[in-house]
Formats: sequence, C-alpha cells, structure tokens
Amino acid sequence: MQVGTLVLSFPIPGARSLKDKRSVIRRVIARTRDRFNVSAAEVEAQDRPGTAVLGIGAVSESRRVVEETLDAVLRFIEGETGVDVAILEREVGSA
Repeated sequence: MQVGTLVLSFPIPGARSLKDKRSVIRRVIARTRDRFNVSAAEVEAQDRPGTAVLGIGAVSESRRVVEETLDAVLRFIEGETGVDVAILEREVGSA
C-alpha cells in the first residue's frame, strides 16, 4: 500500500473575514474530494482570512497512481482558486 500526502498553501484574494475564507475553502475541499476520492482538510492558518493551508491524502497500491493523483489535485486546486499554489510538503511512501 502506498500513501501520499500533500500540504498546500495559497492566498485567498478578497477574503476579508474568516467567513469569506471558509466559503472558498469548503468549496475547494468538497470539489477536490468528489473529483479525486482523496482526503482533504484545512490543517493550518485557520485564523488568517487571507491564507489557506490544506492537507491532502491519497492511498493506492501503486506509487505511480498516488503521485499522479497528487499532481492532478495540485493542478485542479490551482485552476479552482486561480492563484499559484505553494507546495509546503509532499511525501509518498509505503505504509
């Protein structure tokens, strides 16, 4: 079994309150989960309206599938948010 994790950070332009931020985050997380069948959650910076930090997890029996899934998730989130997403951490390994 191969497990991959990805921690992403990106700005949320125009988010003036935590309510504004959470509406964007909820939409991105829900669409990411639905499209890629991965786990996703806001993992840091919950109290900063203009910044989001998401953790993504994927599991498969193939390392290649996990890596391709994480790459696709990154491209998808960049497309959803319209901003450059920074990768804070990425790991793929056996569990």
